[in-house]
Amino acid sequence: MDKPSRIDYLLERLIWLLVLSVLVVGPVAKGLAHPNDFIIALWLSIGAMGAWILRLWLVPQHRLLWPPACYAVAAFAGYAIWRYTQSPIEHVARQELIRVLLYAGMFFLFLNNLHRQEASQRTAILLVTLAMGISAYAIYQFVTHSELVLHTVRPPGYEGRASGTYINPNHLAGFLEMVLPMGLALILAGRFSILAKVLLAYATLVILTGLALTISRGGWLAGSVGIAFLFAFYLFQQKEGWGPPIAGAILLGCIALGLYAVAKRADTHQNRLTDVRRTFDVRFKVWPAAIQVWKDHLWLGAGPDHFDYYFRKYRMASDQLVGRPGRVHNDYLNTLADWGVVGLGLVAWAVGAVAWGFFRGWRNLQRTGNEVGGPRQSTRAAIALGAASGLIAILAHSVFDFNMHIPANALLAVTLMAILTGYLRFGSERHWMSNALWVRLLVSLPLAGWVAYMSREALTLTRETRELAAAAAIHEETPARLDHLKQAFGFEPRNPVTAYDIGEHYWREASEGAAGNEAVAREGMEWFKTASLLNPLDPASLIRWGMCLDWLERHDEAGPFFQKALDLDPNGFSTVGHMGWHLFQLGQYAKAKEWFEKSKGLYWKENPLADTYLKIIEKKLGEPRPK
Repeated sequence: MDKPSRIDYLLERLIWLLVLSVLVVGPVAKGLAHPNDFIIALWLSIGAMGAWILRLWLVPQHRLLWPPACYAVAAFAGYAIWRYTQSPIEHVARQELIRVLLYAGMFFLFLNNLHRQEASQRTAILLVTLAMGISAYAIYQFVTHSELVLHTVRPPGYEGRASGTYINPNHLAGFLEMVLPMGLALILAGRFSILAKVLLAYATLVILTGLALTISRGGWLAGSVGIAFLFAFYLFQQKEGWGPPIAGAILLGCIALGLYAVAKRADTHQNRLTDVRRTFDVRFKVWPAAIQVWKDHLWLGAGPDHFDYYFRKYRMASDQLVGRPGRVHNDYLNTLADWGVVGLGLVAWAVGAVAWGFFRGWRNLQRTGNEVGGPRQSTRAAIALGAASGLIAILAHSVFDFNMHIPANALLAVTLMAILTGYLRFGSERHWMSNALWVRLLVSLPLAGWVAYMSREALTLTRETRELAAAAAIHEETPARLDHLKQAFGFEPRNPVTAYDIGEHYWREASEGAAGNEAVAREGMEWFKTASLLNPLDPASLIRWGMCLDWLERHDEAGPFFQKALDLDPNGFSTVGHMGWHLFQLGQYAKAKEWFEKSKGLYWKENPLADTYLKIIEKKLGEPRPK
């Protein structure tokens, strides 16, 4: 092997190692939902992109593969960049932009460097093995009734359900439902030895068990849709020899029914499978708010990842909607709310282009038998069918959940899209671009910009996260904790949450009567002002700003801040309760009582602010509290 080929071989293996490391780290590190874990994937992807740029210039014969789906992915990335510049909350939009650019970068990386059948096959086997390992851990959780995810205690709401290395069982279901069809497809259509297929069958059974024990209704439905598509498409293409696949499908169905019985018997804590839970699912109360956000921002959306901040303005007065949902629990509605009709249209374009490539290229993936009626098994066809079925599964699950907003699951979906798109090369040479100098320049410039931008953001996020973790480890309002928060804000001066936390430190110090508390309250007020300017949709900063003014006996100035907070969050029990707090400071106890009672009506379970002040008002007014 001459020197250029050797360099090409080494760079391709390096890219494969880095990309596969991202795919492995994602699910193992709790889905990359926490910044500490996301940073790892970010740095790995930056290294892989740098290796691709080197490959472009050190291996002149390296060509660019550019099928139709690439135009859609590039268009959405460009749209995301533009929408970021128009968004009300810069920091939130930038974090979402980083995720979009990561997904787009991973798509192009895999498509242009790992399109060979060997790379796709190794990736498929690795994913099945990884899913089996995580499923085995999920089974252990279920059997031992463990509520630990590695060293983290899960929220009580997930009791009795398996989540593996994810915190949320629904997100484990999203990961497994994408990999499960791959294992089945490799068994049905892959060219492997009997022993290899037995091992694949064992791994697939473990994955199916893990999916069942998540007790995720959406995951079960999505997995069923993906598997149904796989068998239907395979039998339609096979046209003969239906016996073994049908027998396998029946066996799989029997196993699934048995696992359902086990899951239903264990579902005693949450009753997720009862008619009551299906009827009163909180999703149905979040969706109307998402539709209203979208209607008010029809074409372009409210902004990248902005739904959660607009939600408070539109939420119903319900004790089930006291917190922030974070996501819509429907990726399609979430996309409309955040990105508008244009954004959803670009996503549909990308998915449609991938689907077109799959159906157009399918006939070129099958192997013709050596004799009439001979076997037509093809590993590349099996991988394509498994990837397509996995994508159909996650598209079905997206109706009921937000798996595409979990970085690990989104990266896996993007990888499956890249695998399918790359197989178009078997049907035509027209999707290859020339390796001329001008093409390499045209390609490497945006890639270098991607590396520079993402490296800067990764470095900032690394430093900020380190300081925030150090602050979180200190559970008291100490000068050391405040110092860590200020260090974090110095690294990322556009994060409104950090500014709010600093202001909260000063507010608590002032409200507890520390020496010089007026000066401390003024300092806190400045930080709340900063937080409010960085996030004009947050009522909490306005409330605390107003509370500081009340504390300083500037009551006339404080009133508008509480009213503005109510405009942003009219049905938030905390926001409503704090209007009562403001009126209490003015001595308007009867009016304050009305607001506290309204707050209790919105959320009666844990409402210490309203409970405390209603008791005080009762004594001041000499009126007994209604029972």
